Amino acid sequence: MDGILIPIFGIMFTFGAPVIIVWLALRYNERKKALMHETINKLVETNQPVPTELISAFEQRPRTNMLQNGIILLGVAVGLFVFLQTLTSIKIASVAAIPLSLGLAFLLIARMEKSQDAN
Repeated sequence: MDGILIPIFGIMFTFGAPVIIVWLALRYNERKKALMHETINKLVETNQPVPTELISAFEQRPRTNMLQNGIILLGVAVGLFVFLQTLTSIKIASVAAIPLSLGLAFLLIARMEKSQDAN
């Protein structure tokens, strides 16, 4: 019985840890929004003016930096390819084509946004 507990816990922690991390991050963001809603409700109940910065925090979505994301993904792709090519074969190292394609897509989007901003 003791010999089977170690693999079970290993699998649970391996697959459970990322799930827990994502859950905690989502919970933190949800709690942050709930506190902002509470603050706005208290200001409205006490007939105080609601600052425009507080309202604009809800409406604004953080703008993603496509150029930065593309460069990071290209770096990940090159590093992954070199790492896998060193340890295994070219067939397995071709997995690096996934982040490479995503990086190129982000760079293309960044270029398209730049050209639209110029117009």
